[in-house]
Amino acid sequence: MKRKVLKFTGLFITFIMVMWFAGCGNKPAETTDNQPQNTDNTEASTEAESAANPTETTEPAEPEHIETYALTQGYEGNLIYIIDSEGNKLKTIDREELAKKVPEDQKEQYCFCTDESYYRCTLVAEGDGFLFFRDTVPCDDSDKYQYSVFAVKEDDLKIYPIVKLPYEYYVMSTDYYEGAIYVDFSFGYDENGKYLGAGEKKFVYEEITDAFTEKDSEYNNVFESAQVMGVRLNGSSRVMNYSQDCFTRTMHECGYILGSSDNGYVMMDDRGAATPMVNFEDGYINMYSKGHMFFINSNYDTGVADAFIYDVDGKALNQISDDWSLIQSIGRNGNDYYYYTQDEESYGIKINHVFKYNAESGLTTALYEAKSIPGVSIQPGVEDFKLYGDKMYAICYNDGATKWMRIDSSNGVATYTDIDCPVSTVDIFNYGKISSTSIVDTCPNCGTPLVKIYAERFELDSKYSKNADKINETLKDVQDRELSYSTDGDDYYGSDCTEHQEHPTWYTITDDYTVSAVRIINDKYLAVDMGGCWFGGGAHGMPMRDQHLFDLENGEEKTLEDFYTMTNEDFKALVAYKTKEDFLKYENGESPYYAADADTVFNDAYEYAELDRGTVDFAEDGIYYYYPPYEMGPYAAGYIDIFITYEELLGRKDL
Repeated sequence: MKRKVLKFTGLFITFIMVMWFAGCGNKPAETTDNQPQNTDNTEASTEAESAANPTETTEPAEPEHIETYALTQGYEGNLIYIIDSEGNKLKTIDREELAKKVPEDQKEQYCFCTDESYYRCTLVAEGDGFLFFRDTVPCDDSDKYQYSVFAVKEDDLKIYPIVKLPYEYYVMSTDYYEGAIYVDFSFGYDENGKYLGAGEKKFVYEEITDAFTEKDSEYNNVFESAQVMGVRLNGSSRVMNYSQDCFTRTMHECGYILGSSDNGYVMMDDRGAATPMVNFEDGYINMYSKGHMFFINSNYDTGVADAFIYDVDGKALNQISDDWSLIQSIGRNGNDYYYYTQDEESYGIKINHVFKYNAESGLTTALYEAKSIPGVSIQPGVEDFKLYGDKMYAICYNDGATKWMRIDSSNGVATYTDIDCPVSTVDIFNYGKISSTSIVDTCPNCGTPLVKIYAERFELDSKYSKNADKINETLKDVQDRELSYSTDGDDYYGSDCTEHQEHPTWYTITDDYTVSAVRIINDKYLAVDMGGCWFGGGAHGMPMRDQHLFDLENGEEKTLEDFYTMTNEDFKALVAYKTKEDFLKYENGESPYYAADADTVFNDAYEYAELDRGTVDFAEDGIYYYYPPYEMGPYAAGYIDIFITYEELLGRKDL
């Protein structure tokens, strides 16, 4: 704190004036009934002191620093909530409002909000009144893309460019730490596949220039040493640093940065020296601290996962959890490691068990467990889990909506606190209820599960239709068809049971069929949207999408052919034209389509479109004709939706 120093002259004058106001040094001033006596002469002495020292001002108190955090729903969240350390909501920022702030000539550089979440920029850090985003943007002089990091001031939503990396670089982490934004990146690989190393950029906001200025990273020598030795630092294919802390934070808190070489894991210290890890077999390290490392070993053959802690000082490996179908790390606070395991009440009904392991004491604490709810498609208890200090947050279902909740734990039971940060409404239960059924078909000889099917069914409340029973019976038939999976012709049923037992996951087909949305269209039609995923091995499953439309008056199921009065060729032409129109709205490099030109898109769409194909979702004011993954675009692009109004399709405003 600064100390005030008063000049002797000022003190002397002040003393004389105080004596004058007091009369004599030991005689109180005269008072009247209308003039209360100021026994301590505070006001007078203050005025006198101010008069004697006109340049002396009271030192303003420094504003209290409030630690803040950001909550948002991954790629899909429009709303960003700023909370304090107790979970109190301080501010709400809408991505759409951010997008409105971007000048037209900069839309490619700051893509805060798009209809396609696949291309949405990512919120990567928050601190000191700024939001920090990472995105990929077009290069200035080519059709290539490069990583970009920029900031938004929370109070006025002003955008601040920070850095655009060369297109060869890959961003590994973006972290706000000790008043600076750090961007860690890989230089990539050369044409011979040689790893080219990693680096770090540091940027600090300066009020004088109202801009972020680049500063030197204090660990450039470490990056250079790692490059010479061929050590791949955090973010390589072997090191899975969950927290995404920057190199500088990691070095400060741990005393080393974990990396990997062709000979195994190494720890790089602040001098650039590499120490190999011993007594540690191959695996993926998820989180680490100064003295410990947390990693999960999942056996693809058996479907069993184990969790381990590696003691850095003792060079010992300790197993802390075993024989779960899934173990996932979700956060770390000092030496406390948070993770969850998963099992099932029955196939499709998941139960997540959340634990905290303290690496110093070696104690595991069961925090809470959460079970999935049919019709609510979130990971129970851990959806978008955030750990800020020792406070836990996740998106949970509560009272007709998904929302951010603060989760407190006591004796293995969770208490969920609504912090007024909603994510989305779940209106399915406004119209009825959802039930679920699952089956598991096993090998008759060895008992290995070969087919697992989970199917949900919506049941309409009778207050919405006098034909609710008829509608519900049709939906029951739909569920039964999903559950009646035929194993005829499946080669693995006749395969060797030794293979079944050694590689059970190789021979298990899973098929999930869930209710994703329910709504009433034009006060006349009930639309039940279904989704799901089929998995039979490989890198990923295949998504499923379907809709059932019912006339509430008579309970009959309807299809597009019941409304469309023109020919199939007319329909194909309309869909192709609208698909081409959709293709043209994308900027260079953003298109989800395989085709590179509009004419090819038109021709491909014309070939695929059919009136009776069924890839149609009805909405309030039109239909969505959709293309499944791999049809018109890559798997990562997901479904490509083409909106066609009822005016264009039927010549009228509604269905």
